[in-house]
Amino acid sequence: MSSPASPGSPQPHSGAPFTVCPQCSAAYPEPRRVCERCRYWATSSSWTVGGAAAPERRRLPYFRFGMLWAIVAPLLFLGILAPRAYFSVFNSRLVVASPSADSTSDPGLGEWTMEGRDLTHSRFAPEAAPPLQGKIKWKVDLGEPTGSAPVVAGGMVYIGGGDFKVYALDADSGALRWTVPTTGPVHSQPTVAGDLVYAGLLDGRVVALDRATGAQRWEFQTGNPIYRSFSVRGGRVYFGSGDKVLYALDAASGRHLWSFSTEGWVRSTPAFSEGRLFFTSDDQSIYFIDARSGRQLLRFRTGRSLGSSPVVVGDAVYQVARDGRLFVLDGKAHDFPLEYQFRVFWGQMFIWGLAPLPTPYSGSKWSYTNIRDIEAPAAVVGDLIVVASTKGGLYGLAAGANERRWEYQAGKAIRQAPLVVGDLVIAVDEEGAIHGVDASTGRGRFIHRLGVPLAASPAYANGILYLRGADGSLYAIQ
Repeated sequence: MSSPASPGSPQPHSGAPFTVCPQCSAAYPEPRRVCERCRYWATSSSWTVGGAAAPERRRLPYFRFGMLWAIVAPLLFLGILAPRAYFSVFNSRLVVASPSADSTSDPGLGEWTMEGRDLTHSRFAPEAAPPLQGKIKWKVDLGEPTGSAPVVAGGMVYIGGGDFKVYALDADSGALRWTVPTTGPVHSQPTVAGDLVYAGLLDGRVVALDRATGAQRWEFQTGNPIYRSFSVRGGRVYFGSGDKVLYALDAASGRHLWSFSTEGWVRSTPAFSEGRLFFTSDDQSIYFIDARSGRQLLRFRTGRSLGSSPVVVGDAVYQVARDGRLFVLDGKAHDFPLEYQFRVFWGQMFIWGLAPLPTPYSGSKWSYTNIRDIEAPAAVVGDLIVVASTKGGLYGLAAGANERRWEYQAGKAIRQAPLVVGDLVIAVDEEGAIHGVDASTGRGRFIHRLGVPLAASPAYANGILYLRGADGSLYAIQ
């Protein structure tokens, strides 16, 4: 004798479909086998043969679960696994073109070969602090002033002129070694790597020139003017253009390797560290991309105009915004697919009171809140970050915390990046006064008055400070 059914549990019933449930009396307009209220079900005769009703009943939920995963699994693959698999293949040596030779723009001792001196843009020369006397050793007229700053390598100074030329000068005497005519004023700072000098022109071309003779080795055409410098690493030359693209070329031949498009002009020189490139665009974003393949690792939207190039210190990336704010980002960070769209939705939910306060974007560490009005990039020595203010302040900041270690007041705005030589910070104010400050204490050591404002950032090599003046001349200060 069978036991009575327990209340609320679905029970099988052999027979024809019903319109009134035998268990809960629910009425239906058409015959059916399953009651929607109590889940009472009437099996067909084929289901009950050989006692198969119970196993078939047990298989139903597994079937439904399997159908759900049949839909969800392909979506997960397409949204997460497929992009990762694609980039893993795209980032392989079998797909990405390799350069024909190895070269780098990292300087040797006594050299300043690119913007920021080295690939991290530290603006630090590991030499003994110079006893600068403020005397002009030599001066060369370069035509109208431009933003092209000097670079120094192998006893030569390379710089772009406002008189439609690229110059090579003797670093000790200022004597002319060669010039190369261009189609317009040269605003980009040259970069030296191997036996080549790279220069960007307003007609959108990149030219690679022989360091010794100025003979052109190759050229590459972009879609808009080039204002900033180049970074060379592993035989690849990286640079941005006004056509909103960051390019990677074979440094020896000019062959195109890859390009990365943004939504604004790329006016910054990319910094390089541990296989990653860091640069900004006029779309108010800081980009982290893989240096070999050009694939995006992180896009950090600041909501602010960014004019200078990033500085890398260990795992941290420092970026100055035009409104004076200093951002600090995690250089190892990645963003996740659709993160921006997700956070926009989260922010709207927070505004409506339906979600908690959104967490910071991927890559965000902090921003310095105790300083403002910074216009130029920072300089780095050890764990010290040195920034200059348009209010006349020079600040020493702790690299690992939102902490000010010292402050020096120049009295006038400092609009060009400071640099550090040994334990000496050198900054030039808007009236051409050269300030020497102790990097450890912030105490002033000297002030020399050149009397000419700067048109570009200073460079230092072998005891000489090179300054591009707003009068169009290049000065060598000893």
